[in-house]
Amino acid sequence: MAIPISKQITTVLKLFTEPKVLKTLLSLREIGYLKDTGWIKSLIIGMPVDVDGVPIPWVTLSFYEFIKGRLNQELDVFEFGSGNSSVWFAKRVKSVTAVEHDKIWFEKMKNKMPSNVKVILSKDEAEVYSGELGTLEQNFDIITVDANHRNECMFAAPAKLKSDGVIILDDSEREEYLPGVNFLLNSGFKKIDFYGIASGFIHHKATTVFYKQENCIGI
Repeated sequence: MAIPISKQITTVLKLFTEPKVLKTLLSLREIGYLKDTGWIKSLIIGMPVDVDGVPIPWVTLSFYEFIKGRLNQELDVFEFGSGNSSVWFAKRVKSVTAVEHDKIWFEKMKNKMPSNVKVILSKDEAEVYSGELGTLEQNFDIITVDANHRNECMFAAPAKLKSDGVIILDDSEREEYLPGVNFLLNSGFKKIDFYGIASGFIHHKATTVFYKQENCIGI
């Protein structure tokens, strides 16, 4: 939600009466967590990147730190939604297959994708979009849900997951995704919630991993 200009002005003026707070905020531009994680750079350019400007998934930073060391070149990933995460995963896993409903975004990104990434352009209709996964012959180690029709995508995911596979849901704190979350929990999955901020954003959110006892990322 955008903050009204009057509120922004009041807040800035108030900072001058709180020199310790102002000094700390200014220092975060040059040192500390927000700089070291690429949060500041992401805010400036309007897309999620690390401190070196390399694109990363738009997930909570706590989840990003957790997952980046647990991937390997034997894994097959499927994504509901494509973008920076597709490019990022492609460097760390065997293959990435993604479904995308936005034709403009699809055209913009398709030539930027590495050779081990396949993006499927689909309709923005729940049954069709979530059903794209079921049309594929292979099963996947990781299925991410970070686009439209997330409940339907979660309903579809287990059928195409390998026995040790995991499902990742972004923005999992939203109550509107409870049907999908409860479906996975009732299907025998456990979950870990990674709360925090995402690159360039300050609101509190969560990225959740759904897994079973034997899983490909070593939980």
